[in-house]
Amino acid sequence: MRGNKKDVRTWINEFNQLRENIFIDKWTFGNHVAYMDLYIFKGNNFFDIGILSIKVYQKPENHYMYITYTSAHPRHTIKNYVLGELK
Repeated sequence: MRGNKKDVRTWINEFNQLRENIFIDKWTFGNHVAYMDLYIFKGNNFFDIGILSIKVYQKPENHYMYITYTSAHPRHTIKNYVLGELK
């Protein structure tokens, strides 16, 4: 989106009025963002050579809880949870 902070705030406010259950509630302006499983920020590389720095981001909601073996999920899905965490 092109525009200034006021334009972004206006767009978000208008978007949030479109539907009752779908809205944007976690946004801020700054030098960092948590996006999916990444924490992207302006580190020393950004100021030296213009490259963003990246770290793995773990959401606060992650309590390492897994789906039980008795769930209806396919067996290969359940067996790969531990392997996926190790990778």
